[in-house]
Amino acid sequence: MIGVMGNHLTETRFRRVDDYSVEGYATLQQDRSVEFTSGEITLLIPEVDEIHQMDNFTDRPTVEIHVYGNDLRGLNRCRYNLETGKITPFVTEKYDNC
Repeated sequence: MIGVMGNHLTETRFRRVDDYSVEGYATLQQDRSVEFTSGEITLLIPEVDEIHQMDNFTDRPTVEIHVYGNDLRGLNRCRYNLETGKITPFVTEKYDNC
């Protein structure tokens, strides 16, 4: 769950539309884009609806709080390059934005 406490946040969700046949690459299609303002929340459902991008298109910082159902440290995760389709795996070692 991600809650916006101040300013705005634009969340863009993506769907994976390829057949998973090329390891390390994915074809993503934009599903939707929604702007959230102070007091609103968004939910991510692992393995169902979690490929997303968060942007702040304003000139002010956005304050948000993230609540996870699990500790992200040690969790295998991925970054998707929208231009090349490359998937880069990573493991969160520590919280670097706190």
